[in-house]
Amino acid sequence: MNGANIREICEFGDSLILQETANVFRKEKQMKKGIAFPTSLSVNNCICHFSPTTTDPDVFLQDGDVVKV
Repeated sequence: MNGANIREICEFGDSLILQETANVFRKEKQMKKGIAFPTSLSVNNCICHFSPTTTDPDVFLQDGDVVKV
């Protein structure tokens, strides 16, 4: 995925989580739903979780990058 934007990948993952949690416990009106831990990527030598915010500069994947979601 040469040129893929890491922030957009994380936002896509978060949107999938929100869609799926909306389908769980639909009858429970008081049940709070959401994301406990946002989608994050570990790219190459990044040991921990990288989940950029909208104010962070864009980071793009390059050919040969090793990525863990």
